[in-house]
Amino acid sequence: MADLKQMERNLRKSENRFKQLLRILQILFGKLIYQACILIVVIKITNILGYLPDEVAGCKYFYDFFAPEIRDNLKISAFSVFERKKILSKFY
Repeated sequence: MADLKQMERNLRKSENRFKQLLRILQILFGKLIYQACILIVVIKITNILGYLPDEVAGCKYFYDFFAPEIRDNLKISAFSVFERKKILSKFY
């Protein structure tokens, strides 16, 4: 009878370790998926916009991607279009 109790305790310990391992693997897998998504987004930004990740870092607004000499006029034109609630195209 004592052996049976010990086997049950060992089985519960083993089951708890397995559950902990499963939780850790779920967290790691989730992080891996998240990082893969970030990598895909970075690659897409690079492909679509032609900017490297370091160049995109710190850019908060769409006009941050334009050269400083046209940025101010672009902002003025864009906000004028936004105010009129028109579709944004060929505004510069």
